[in-house]
Amino acid sequence: MTPHKIISKVTTSNLVKATSILAAGTLVSQAISVISSVVITRMYSPTEFGYFSTFNATASILAVLLPLSFPLSIPNATTDTEAKYLAHISVAATLVMASISALVLTFVGMAGALPRELSEIYPTILLTPVLGALIAVTQTQRYLLLRNQKYFFISGLVAMNSGISNVLKITLGAFYSNFFVLLGSVIFASLLQFIAGWKYLIKIKTGGSLNNLTSFLRYCKVIQRNRSFPIYRMPQDLLATISQSLPVLLLAAFFGPEQAAFYAICKLALEAPSRLVGSAIRDVLYSKISNSRRTGGKVYSYVAMSTLAIAIAAIIPMVTILVWAPDIFRIVFGEKWRASGEMAQVASLMFVLGILNKPSIAAIPILNMNKTLLFYEVFSSSGRALAFMLSALYLQTPLSSVAAYSAVGALFYMVLITKVLVEAKKYDYAKAG
Repeated sequence: MTPHKIISKVTTSNLVKATSILAAGTLVSQAISVISSVVITRMYSPTEFGYFSTFNATASILAVLLPLSFPLSIPNATTDTEAKYLAHISVAATLVMASISALVLTFVGMAGALPRELSEIYPTILLTPVLGALIAVTQTQRYLLLRNQKYFFISGLVAMNSGISNVLKITLGAFYSNFFVLLGSVIFASLLQFIAGWKYLIKIKTGGSLNNLTSFLRYCKVIQRNRSFPIYRMPQDLLATISQSLPVLLLAAFFGPEQAAFYAICKLALEAPSRLVGSAIRDVLYSKISNSRRTGGKVYSYVAMSTLAIAIAAIIPMVTILVWAPDIFRIVFGEKWRASGEMAQVASLMFVLGILNKPSIAAIPILNMNKTLLFYEVFSSSGRALAFMLSALYLQTPLSSVAAYSAVGALFYMVLITKVLVEAKKYDYAKAG
């Protein structure tokens, strides 16, 4: 197939149309976040922003842990009834795990076992399970909506969340520019997003109740059929999220909240294209590949074309970051945030490969590679953390630690992309044979 035909096929596919709808909402969300950050970074000190970034990183980890990855199984359900049961299970797991997390954090805080930087914002840290639960439940809503192809509504929810939280940060920050305003704004916006999507949860009635033995056994059977998600996929996603949040947490622990804030702004800017293109492609591609599997379609072409399209789009932004990032960050965010641009230079390759990785991650459940991904995440997360800590202990500079972390992360991304493409080709050949 010629390059012209490949590009034509990519741009006219239903995948691109669905992705474009999701990307539109994410584009608005990211535009609001980036534009607002220009004001927010001038209103809040790096220290206050560093505390917020540490809290947010912890909540992100909990958001993956609490639902046990059952929301991810919703698009892959063979029937709508099974999808409804999985939604119920996801919400129930979230509530139970959030309660357990709150108790654990309470005992850890009372025992004085929290890291020094986190102990300074205790007992506020006890709110992390609340934010994590809100994020987890909205993810359940998101996958129900994806299954029913409600792409416009999903885009609206994402844009609404970003708009409300950033307007509150700026408006309230004009009077009280502290960590608590940043935290309250995010929790309030997430709560409104949950309420807005609630009508899709209350529609998922399946008949019967947990008091009915037959209904209870049905739930057990659904959990049994989808047990690979909590057993394999949840640890994978948890390790991946920990790996992504690790720089903020380690920078706060080794070098203080200001350095964590510098990386958080760097991550905000570099992840904007990832959230815009990567997340939309991942979600839509997962749904499309699930349908393709049921109808006898090919997996390799979906993954390869999506990866190629993202790679083409990423060339110019990456070169720009490598050459001019420190000056761009200084002009856009303010003189005190130049260090964020320096971090962006050394981390840019990892973030670009992280975007290219999205189609591969979407294909993994379909290719039955959940166990492989688990081992990958274990080695990847361990390798990144080890590289960061060795650099922090011996070179003792934030920039060298971020560079070491990013180099190892980029290498592991390349390995996974290659492995998934090879397995996708084998999968298609086996089905054709």
